[in-house]
Amino acid sequence: MKIPRMRIAKVLVDELKILDPATPITICCIKRLVREDKLKYVKVGKKVLINLDFCIDYFNNQFDLDETTSPPSEKSTPEIKADRMEQYRRNIGLPINGK
Repeated sequence: MKIPRMRIAKVLVDELKILDPATPITICCIKRLVREDKLKYVKVGKKVLINLDFCIDYFNNQFDLDETTSPPSEKSTPEIKADRMEQYRRNIGLPINGK
């Protein structure tokens, strides 16, 4: 019987740094993935326990790109930024494009 290696976010990041000292994965990154339900976790009281093996599998599978995947074109980037800026202006109550 294999016992799951459950860790809190800080300990999980510490263990990831042992496996890969140059990893850019931070506690905030792990907590965001938990909040977005992308990592499997269990709540025990106030603690959130994350399965270390599932976390490693998650990151391994996120970057398996197939040949059909292509990076976004440079033309779409300004449009996306403009849409996000319009949404931001709407959210804070500013006029959009001088309207």
